[in-house]
Amino acid sequence: MDKEEVKKKFEGMLEEDEKILISSKSNVSKTDMQLGRIFLMALFLLCTIYGLFYAYKHGGDFDIIIAAVVILFIVLILYAFLYNTVLKYKHKDEFYFVTNKRFVKYSEKTGFNFRYIKDIEHIGIVREKNNYADLDFSFVSMKELNKLNDSKNISNLANIIILMKDASKTNMSFSGVEDPEYIVSVITGIKSDIHIYDDKPKMKEGL
Repeated sequence: MDKEEVKKKFEGMLEEDEKILISSKSNVSKTDMQLGRIFLMALFLLCTIYGLFYAYKHGGDFDIIIAAVVILFIVLILYAFLYNTVLKYKHKDEFYFVTNKRFVKYSEKTGFNFRYIKDIEHIGIVREKNNYADLDFSFVSMKELNKLNDSKNISNLANIIILMKDASKTNMSFSGVEDPEYIVSVITGIKSDIHIYDDKPKMKEGL
């Protein structure tokens, strides 16, 4: 289904006095950090080649070393291709909506997934690039975490781990959305006490 078809289907599920404020579609190619991954792969490959030729200089078999380099290169290329393919397939045809009450994620594989804005405790703006980013929504209370963290009781570490593990089962993400800061501003306009994390914070004017 295209965006308008999904939106029309969602309109039939709106609650009383609920209206759609934002609609968006996933575009993970805009936010996936392929350049950083390629750099790390290239660095790893160069280090490996250096190590193999160092071994050759100290008596290693040249044919085996060349074969190892070729195999390693093929494995890295396949990894990059498969990662990109799986990532795009995973988020293919995902649509996102924000209303005055809820935020919604839709895919053909899982259908509609609804959460209420009033339940959001934390929003992370991550992998931001060229006005696209991923938005991670968490429902763990920062106050509850800080309360546990401030206590010196070692047993609270286990409580924090359990709390985060339970929360991860219900967290939701918007992947590759356009104008993420606007989306966050709309959500925080409805619930103002949400903790915001931005991995690329903008410098305030005048500083």
